[in-house]
Amino acid sequence: MTPELSVHPGEGQLGLPPQGLLSPQGPQASGTCLLSSGVGSAPHVHMRGPEDGGIRVLCSSGGWFPKPRVQWSGMAGMKLPSLSESQTQDGDGLFHVEASLVVTDSSAGNVTCSIQNTLSGQERVSAVFLPEAFFPRTSPWKAALAGTLPVLGLLLIGISYAGWREHKAKEREVMERKKESHEKDKMRGEKEQVLEVKENLKADLEYVFLSNNSED
Repeated sequence: MTPELSVHPGEGQLGLPPQGLLSPQGPQASGTCLLSSGVGSAPHVHMRGPEDGGIRVLCSSGGWFPKPRVQWSGMAGMKLPSLSESQTQDGDGLFHVEASLVVTDSSAGNVTCSIQNTLSGQERVSAVFLPEAFFPRTSPWKAALAGTLPVLGLLLIGISYAGWREHKAKEREVMERKKESHEKDKMRGEKEQVLEVKENLKADLEYVFLSNNSED
């Protein structure tokens, strides 16, 4: 015979068997089992302090069975993901849950923590108001610096580029001067060679002329 399961939602440990949360109901139960669920305490929600440019918010509650589902939400019911979540079970088999998140939007207003029993669907809800004044403020000089740094970066890039162009222009000028000097030296050398050949030819002609006159 297939055992039947019945759900009995309740508060705290209502309906929990002493030796376990799922147990047969004695020899006359004919295979029937009782599965109990526990709805825990109302969530305790509070601000922990500034963190990562926002405010860390904690939510805790105990007396749940089975493991509950935790959901954060902001204004207009917008769901927010938990930063961390832990669930521990005590000696009675009930779960204690702790969850946290960091709110960075200073206009968030109310933040709600909802803990729901996954069997019965019952939930407990608590909210906390986050005043805008509690959020970490950026000092004026940091804001000014944040706006100035990109401008300085662009200015440095511009100066570096201008310096690089000037350096390349000077390199080209030096290379052109070297090339021009080399060409002048080459032309001077060729001219000197022509003059030398001319002088040698002139000397040879004079020698031949003098030799002919001597014979006459």
